[in-house]
Amino acid sequence: MSPTKTVIETIGKVYAGRASASPIVDLFITLLSMGLSGYKRILEKRAQQLPAFSQRLDDVAKRHGERLLICPRNDISFGITLDFLARPIRVEEETEQSYLEDIKAEVSRFGAMLFSRCVSGTRVVPRGESKSMGGEQFVGFGSSHSNYPHAYMTAACAVGVSDDEIEEFFARLDKTFTEFKKRK
Repeated sequence: MSPTKTVIETIGKVYAGRASASPIVDLFITLLSMGLSGYKRILEKRAQQLPAFSQRLDDVAKRHGERLLICPRNDISFGITLDFLARPIRVEEETEQSYLEDIKAEVSRFGAMLFSRCVSGTRVVPRGESKSMGGEQFVGFGSSHSNYPHAYMTAACAVGVSDDEIEEFFARLDKTFTEFKKRK
C-alpha cells in the first residue's frame, strides 16, 4: 500500500503478481505418467514435424506477401513478417511516432483476431514498441532486437501437438490473414 497513486501504478507495471503452482504440478504429473520413453517419443514426433511445420508456415506467409524469418538456433518457434500491416508513411501528415503507433494498433488488432479465432501458440510483435519499467526504457520491447525493421508474428511447433492440430492451425491462420486483409 502507498498513499501515492503513481507509486502503486509504477509497481503494478513492473510486478506481474504471484504465479500459480498448478501448471508446474500438472506438468510434473504428466511427465511422471508418460515416463522417460513416452517423453522421448513426443520429442521425436515434434522433431519429425518441424520441417513440414516450417514449410507450411513459409507457404502461408508467401501466399499473403510475407516471408519466413530464418532463425537457425531456434527450432521451436518460427517467425514471419507482418509487413502487410505497414502502410507507407505519409510524411506530410504524420510523425514517425504517430506512424509507429498506428502500425502497432494494426498489429494488435491482427493478434486479437488470431486469438479470437483460436489460433493458439502465436505472438505478434509490433515494430518500435517501447516500454518504461522501473525507470528504465526498453526500446523494441517484446522483439528479439531493439531496432528490428519489421513487425512479425511467431508460431510454435509445440511438444505434443498432433498432425490434425497442425492442419487446423494453418487453416485458421490462413483464414485469419484473408479476413484481416478484407476488413482492412
